[in-house]
Amino acid sequence: MNGNCMHCGAEQGLHRLDTMQCPKGGREASADQKQIWMNTFYAVDNSGEIKELTDLLASAKEIIIEKNAAIMDLKNNKGIHEMLARIADLEAQVARLLEAVPQAGKKVE
Repeated sequence: MNGNCMHCGAEQGLHRLDTMQCPKGGREASADQKQIWMNTFYAVDNSGEIKELTDLLASAKEIIIEKNAAIMDLKNNKGIHEMLARIADLEAQVARLLEAVPQAGKKVE
């Protein structure tokens, strides 16, 4: 962990080694005073990172929703389905015409 403590503002190295308790006042006691330890423990303030990740997650959700909507539009687009059906009809008509004209499709010599 790096950074200053969100409880006392002190660097990690100023916290009690065995318990990671915060030093009173967020600083080391002077040489003539006993170090007093608080009931809080070292914790990095990562609220900025959490907000950034939350914003990124919200943006990702919006993108996913937009892409899913676009996919659904494509799947439900009657224009495309109608065009594909029309192509199938035209292909069937061409096949019928080729059957009706025996020499069609044969190489002319």
